Parts: sequence; C-alpha cells; structure tokens
Amino acid sequence: MEAEEKVGVATISGYIGYGNATVDEFTKHLEELKAEGCTKFEVILNSMGGNLFEASGIYDIIKGCGMEVTAKIYGVAASAATLIACAAGRVLISENSRYMVHRARGCAVGTVEEIEAYAADLKDAEGQVTGIYAERTGKSAEDVMAVLNAETWMNAETAVKERGIADICMRPLSIRECLRVMGFPEDYKLCGTQTQQRKFIGNAVEVHMAYEMALSLHNALKNQYTLNQKTA
Repeated sequence: MEAEEKVGVATISGYIGYGNATVDEFTKHLEELKAEGCTKFEVILNSMGGNLFEASGIYDIIKGCGMEVTAKIYGVAASAATLIACAAGRVLISENSRYMVHRARGCAVGTVEEIEAYAADLKDAEGQVTGIYAERTGKSAEDVMAVLNAETWMNAETAVKERGIADICMRPLSIRECLRVMGFPEDYKLCGTQTQQRKFIGNAVEVHMAYEMALSLHNALKNQYTLNQKTA
C-alpha cells in the first residue's frame, strides 16, 4: 500500500508585508513543511493585498518550491494577494469570495529625474504583473491590461468562468447532493434542522456499501451454518 501524501498548509491573511506575510516568514514555514515530510501544500488566502515586492517574492518561492500547490481563497483575494494565488497549480475560490485586480500603484517625492525613474520602474513592475496574469489566464497582455485598468472586482463565478483566474468555485454540497453521494433514493426525506440532517448523513453508511456488507455477513453466516450442519 502506498503511503498517504502529507499535505501542509500555509495561511496568508491581512496585509502582505511590513511584518506580516513576508518572504522570510513564508520561506521558514515552507521549510518546516518540507521537514515534516509534506510533498504538497495549500495556501489559504484571505487578504486585501499589500506590498508588491513581498507578494512577488512569495510568488517566486511557490513557483520554484517543487511541490504541488493549491491556493484556496476564502473571503477575498485582492491586489497583491492575487499574485500569490497565480503561483499555485490550482486555484479554488469559495462561492461567496471576491477577487480584485488593478494596475500597479505607487507614489514618489523628489526631483523630476527621480520621479521619472520611479515611474519607469513602476511601469516595468506593472509589465511583470501583467505577464503573470496573462500566463495564468491564457489571455493576451492587452486583454489583461483592460481588466486591470478598470480596477475589476469579480465574484467567484466570474473569476472561474469568465476570467479564468481561478479553476474551481468551492461550495458546500446541498442536503440532496449529500444523499445522492451516499446512495439514498431520490424520494428519501430527512427531518430536522440542516445541522441535524448533515449529522445523520455523516453518521450513515453509504447505502450500496451497507448492502454489500450485509450480503457478505449473510453469506458468511450461511456458510458457517452449512458447515456446522455437515459436521453435526
């Protein structure tokens, strides 16, 4: 039997950078996961964004870690946080989450030459960000820039179906879907609150499995009875 792969978790919430969710912090945590034998890991995201350079560094670390990475967005992934999501092999977003992208922003104080140099650097950084989004979505740089220019907020469905920025919209299974998974007939009805119904389903044995178990037990008892009759 193959050993079950160990999956680690890294959570990024709040502001990225300036003492929270930094490259240094993320690197140390990733090394700890590897030391624990993790071959895969999930990045849990709930962030309005933050420092572009910290987010870009975390992006590069994830891309080069050699592990299977899944990003899961709960609540919001906006601005720089979306770059981190783009580094993952798969991006899952919960059904009530929001996703937002915009053009690179900054401010500068200084001489004309200093401000011009800063603007050139900002433009170059924006080109890198645009390339990341284009690679993730399969869209052209021009199409990506149009979305960034509009400072686009989107819901989970749009992020998956229209923008291609996420792969799967996560939502809990309904009671009826849970019953179907467990093999209950379509006309099977449950009573009680949602919590009570889900607890019932969670404690139940899948219908077809229960049938096979009962059949195996029946056959075993039948064989034992037949054997006892022959030796009596």
